[in-house]
Amino acid sequence: MIKNIFRKKEKVEKKKLPIKLMIGVALITMVGIAAGSITTYFLMEKEIALDNCLEEAKIPEINEAYQYIIDDYYEEVDKDELIDAAIKGMTSILDTHSSYMDPEETTLFNELMTGSYRGVGIEFNKIDDQHTVLGIIAKSPASKVDLRVGDIIYKLDGVDYSDKTTTELSSYIKTNPKTDVLITIKRNNEEKEIKVTKAIVVLPSLESEVLKSGTKKIGYLKISVFADNTSDQFEEELLKLEKEKISGLIIDVRGNGGGYLHAANKMMELFLQPGKIIYEMQTQKDVDLYKAFSNKKRSYPIVVLVNGASASASEIIAAALKESYGAILVGTKTYGKGTVQQAKVMSNGGLIKITTNKWLTPSGFCVEGVGYNPDINVELSEEYYKNPIPKNDNQLQRALEELK
Repeated sequence: MIKNIFRKKEKVEKKKLPIKLMIGVALITMVGIAAGSITTYFLMEKEIALDNCLEEAKIPEINEAYQYIIDDYYEEVDKDELIDAAIKGMTSILDTHSSYMDPEETTLFNELMTGSYRGVGIEFNKIDDQHTVLGIIAKSPASKVDLRVGDIIYKLDGVDYSDKTTTELSSYIKTNPKTDVLITIKRNNEEKEIKVTKAIVVLPSLESEVLKSGTKKIGYLKISVFADNTSDQFEEELLKLEKEKISGLIIDVRGNGGGYLHAANKMMELFLQPGKIIYEMQTQKDVDLYKAFSNKKRSYPIVVLVNGASASASEIIAAALKESYGAILVGTKTYGKGTVQQAKVMSNGGLIKITTNKWLTPSGFCVEGVGYNPDINVELSEEYYKNPIPKNDNQLQRALEELK
């Protein structure tokens, strides 16, 4: 059975499906402390309740093992960690895209996918037992004070944090009710105190610029993640490029593991004619067609740059632009992430997700496990690895050549 759906929102309301569809693999947080593997899934924004099948009387073995470990293991065991491990154990026997994130991982993951958080905008990690600043997010509070990459974070509000974990340091900055944070850093063996006022930090998920190909101006948009606010950033930057009178566009999703599907959908609405298929969703009973319905279509030529780390939402827009717009794909075969997972928020704040169905390209092709081939296969050159500048990026240069 084939269903034609012109408005995804109407589809969701009709079947009362969960709120957000998410797509991606191995996305790393930009707040400095964790990596969370995520895959395509529906996200239920409510706590999961215990079903009758989980009553104590029906799962005695789990309770028996839990109590035995708590009572007789030779060292004290953290009960919360033991429960988290049990849930991860259950998902581990499923496919590779079904998994569980504990509450801490879920919080960091949500920050990345929301695209913003309240803090100061420092990217850091513990290197050689020192909290080292690895990056300063543009337009963040940290970018407006004298904080630099390489600084060692030593104290927060006068308290020594050198022996604390990165999680504890990050948590204090973001959850402390005070508006200002006094950060003591070490730089060139000297201590320096810097006061930073917390604010909403917007995580950048793309970058853009105008490139030249002969006498033509070519727009370039690199998308790093499909976060909740990425589509808005994308449209804003696209309009800026178009004001520069570009004659073609390069969309770079190399290394992009995915994210929210609704972000990819909104981007495709900017290019596809009404009625053109964005993707298909295969369930046990039928295949649903998700089509474009806006009138914001474009007509200039587009090249999409892809590689083996372009996954899920990246593969969806690559396939949609190729099959429903006529774009050219340049690079290497994509990752091959075509399954869909349904996820639920647990009562402890963790997130569990399991595979439920598949998505297909407009032509009905499933990329799961096989990837999506580019029109023009170009392996990235050794020169680029040695000196990563645009001139040495032969995939980018081939894209520019196609748009000349």
